[in-house]
Amino acid sequence: MIVCNLPPSFFLGSLATAIRTPAFNCLLATSRNGWCLNRWAAFIFEGDPSVDKRPKLCGSVGYKRGLAKAARLTAHQKLAERLDTMGEQGMPLELALKSIFHDFQAHGIIEPSCDR
Repeated sequence: MIVCNLPPSFFLGSLATAIRTPAFNCLLATSRNGWCLNRWAAFIFEGDPSVDKRPKLCGSVGYKRGLAKAARLTAHQKLAERLDTMGEQGMPLELALKSIFHDFQAHGIIEPSCDR
């Protein structure tokens, strides 16, 4: 279940979604990637900070260069929805991420070299 879906922050445009399912809890964050402020990435943490003591980064992927803001927001939402669906079906987080990242790469949403 998607328990928290924060809107884009006013200053940087980052957004986050917390997901709790029978298979896993996770936090999906889309934000600018490090010092390269024109690059965006999705970071997936195993664990939801509101209920888990030590969430850990378990995956990240860079969005394709030049991806429009609306497309990036849509990609974040689709990633959250698919993680929620797969977790509700009992799929482990790592397998769900591999499947989604493969699909996103095939559709040109993420950079091939960033696939993890």
